[in-house]
Amino acid sequence: MPVDSEHSAIFQVFDFVQAEKVERIILTASGGPFREMAQDSMARVTPAAAVAHPNWSMGAKISVDSATMMNKGLELIEAYHLFPVQADQIETGRLDVQVGDAPEHGARVRQGPARR
Repeated sequence: MPVDSEHSAIFQVFDFVQAEKVERIILTASGGPFREMAQDSMARVTPAAAVAHPNWSMGAKISVDSATMMNKGLELIEAYHLFPVQADQIETGRLDVQVGDAPEHGARVRQGPARR
């Protein structure tokens, strides 16, 4: 069983018996501390800002990977090797959820383009 939360959740619901019926896997992302930042402001980002994740308290390495979306790249690679799907079936999407939200209350994923 995968240890990473995203892959563990997928593993728990993935139908390995009928893997060919799985259309896609969506790995969600919160967007980190730079989610709403204008692109021209990104050049002035400091390491301290990268570590200041808005939702979780993590170590510096994981926080920077999250802020730069490097972790999503690694998660795409992991998903490709963990699950019997093609690369174009693995996508990323920004998760638009506030504390207390749940799918039955309108939480949704903003889907991003497929990544390889």
